[in-house]
Amino acid sequence: MLQTRLADAPLRTRTHEKVWGKRLFWLTLCLSLLIDTGWLGLVDAQYRLRTAHWLWTGAPPVDEEDSSPFVLTGVNGTRHSWYGLGQSVLMLPGDLVATLTIRATGLNASEKQNQLREFIVVILTFPLLAAAAAYALYALLLRLGLTSTEAFLSVLVALFATRLLNIMQIHQEDIHLLLFLAGATYWLLRWLDDKRGLFLGLAAACFGFNLLTRLTTGMDVIVVTTAIAVLLVREQKLSWRDAIQTRTKQIFLIFVPVLLLFVLTDRLFHFYRFGEWTSTYLGLVAKRVLSENPGWPASWPWTYPFWKGFLEAFYSPLWGVIFFDPLFVVSALLFAVGWKEIPLRLKVMALALGVLWLGYAAFYARYYSPPGFTAWGNRYLSVPTILLSALALPAWLTLRWRASTIKAAAFAAVLAWSIAIQLSSIVLHPNHEILQSGALEQQIQSAATGQDQAEARIDYFPTIFRRFQNIVTMIREGVLDSEFQPHFFAVRALYAKSGGAYVFPPYVRQGVLIAWGVSFVGLLILIIKFAREASSQRSVGYAEGVAPKLLHRE
Repeated sequence: MLQTRLADAPLRTRTHEKVWGKRLFWLTLCLSLLIDTGWLGLVDAQYRLRTAHWLWTGAPPVDEEDSSPFVLTGVNGTRHSWYGLGQSVLMLPGDLVATLTIRATGLNASEKQNQLREFIVVILTFPLLAAAAAYALYALLLRLGLTSTEAFLSVLVALFATRLLNIMQIHQEDIHLLLFLAGATYWLLRWLDDKRGLFLGLAAACFGFNLLTRLTTGMDVIVVTTAIAVLLVREQKLSWRDAIQTRTKQIFLIFVPVLLLFVLTDRLFHFYRFGEWTSTYLGLVAKRVLSENPGWPASWPWTYPFWKGFLEAFYSPLWGVIFFDPLFVVSALLFAVGWKEIPLRLKVMALALGVLWLGYAAFYARYYSPPGFTAWGNRYLSVPTILLSALALPAWLTLRWRASTIKAAAFAAVLAWSIAIQLSSIVLHPNHEILQSGALEQQIQSAATGQDQAEARIDYFPTIFRRFQNIVTMIREGVLDSEFQPHFFAVRALYAKSGGAYVFPPYVRQGVLIAWGVSFVGLLILIIKFAREASSQRSVGYAEGVAPKLLHRE
């Protein structure tokens, strides 16, 4: 066994890790470009782009006539959207390029100008974020003890068998929350191994940037740093007192100040817009809504029954993790069954992600829309769900030595079903199934007024099955003629109409569809080729009757 591992040692060199990391980055970038919608879609990202544009041009952050609930009146009567600064900062470079490009072309039509600017921002921003998130997850898995090929295969599984594929397409904040949480955990693990203050500062910066988007990042900080503390004690055989003393100086001189700098940035941005230091945007929204609706419960927006919301995060056919993320369930079962055989770092990280998932589920359980309105599954739980699901393959590789043929077939079946679910998620917009179920309107009405949603007339037919039905309907009626139309930009642009007629002639539409399909299939073939190569080079040796141990990274 030792000879096998020593023979495979060259595969763990930095060069080999970089090769597989670069492949993963470019594959993810190309995949993201092919499945992109070409527009921001949901209203959250659209408002955040307006904020990004306001930051450097001084243009109005929202339209004066905008009376939507996403807008608040701030200092000096200026109206602002209620979102944090994080995603706006990420879209700022793309907006700068897009605006200057449009000015250079002399395009004056306002509607066309905004559409073109949005398209350029989307293409320049979100595919890069997706590729960076995949690479950050890859780097994290290396630090958890996987080899480069194991980490590559694990991220591929996460790309196609978890909700990561969907959040690459929808342009919500989830993709950068995943990027920076994975990045923060990676840098903390490097600091654990190398004691360099730079790594600790980078981890704090990653946490801090997510804090500019969601204040629930505080849970991430508590859970992940606790996991790192446990590893410090267990790996270095120290007492808790000694472990804390050895790192206290760096924590208070680097980690805390950097994190507080981002907290101050968030508060300054909030004060500049709304003139308050200690409030949150959700608190301001609640104050406005309750003043306009005096009959609503004083606890709004925390009006959903707690246990109903918490348990539905598991089992609801409209957004529950059991239906949308079967690999998450498999990952949890693998760690529960093989706890003693799985390496320490993987166990501690899985436990931390499980606690984080439960914490998020509990926090959003009473929110009047627990799953986050129009989303594929529960979008508030996307990040811990993806990260824990990504550990399913590493856990399986550790336990595979004692798996029966039936268990292997079951794992393969769940993996195939997960891939089918996630591939279906990118074909159509999630609004279709949500509107069909009646969940959106009834959920808002019942939860907002404090009524139990059980009284609402909602069709609880599983969303994923409804999605498959809609895809079949789309194919039967014709891709460009069905009410269910593909969500990809390359296809969406083809069914644009002017005066009731298609803008593009039939031969152009057919040609673009064929080209897009060939590109997508070609990319999948390349991914399969790399996956087979990685599988054949996998540096875990299997000796009959002996459980392989993932190497601890020095």
